[in-house]
Amino acid sequence: MSIQQLVLLALFAVHTGWIGFHLTLVEDERINPWKLGGYGMYTRPQASPFYEVEVLADPADEEGEWVDEFDDWAFYDQTMRTTFHCEPFNIAAMKQFFDENGALVGKDLKIYALTTKFERDPIRLEPVYVGAAKVIWQDLQRYTVSGSFCGDEEFRFEGAIAA
Repeated sequence: MSIQQLVLLALFAVHTGWIGFHLTLVEDERINPWKLGGYGMYTRPQASPFYEVEVLADPADEEGEWVDEFDDWAFYDQTMRTTFHCEPFNIAAMKQFFDENGALVGKDLKIYALTTKFERDPIRLEPVYVGAAKVIWQDLQRYTVSGSFCGDEEFRFEGAIAA
């Protein structure tokens, strides 16, 4: 057997192994089935991530008034179209959120991320809490975001909007 044939055989074996590993990661809901090769893309319905937003009257509050309508399309692109389901919000996502929702600038918020989970017995899609982020404003330009996703350790960062 030539070296070229051995290399091709090794690549075939690695690729075949990756398919099985990818399907395992999808089944454990660790990755988006459409990413990293997409071998698991048709093994379950496409998850339908969505957000809920509360305006907090006081930064110490854990609950507030629900926001009925807000624009989240580009924010969704920055957050839920990621490879790994448990990636927390980042500065780019928060900038996009406040660019789309100018009326929420300066208001302390709690943003909940949810998605749908495929259940087999009985067959259904269930809403599942992924994580939450609390946005506290220091002034009308600067804010702090903190929270956690999928039970991971807490994240925290500071951001600012352009004047």
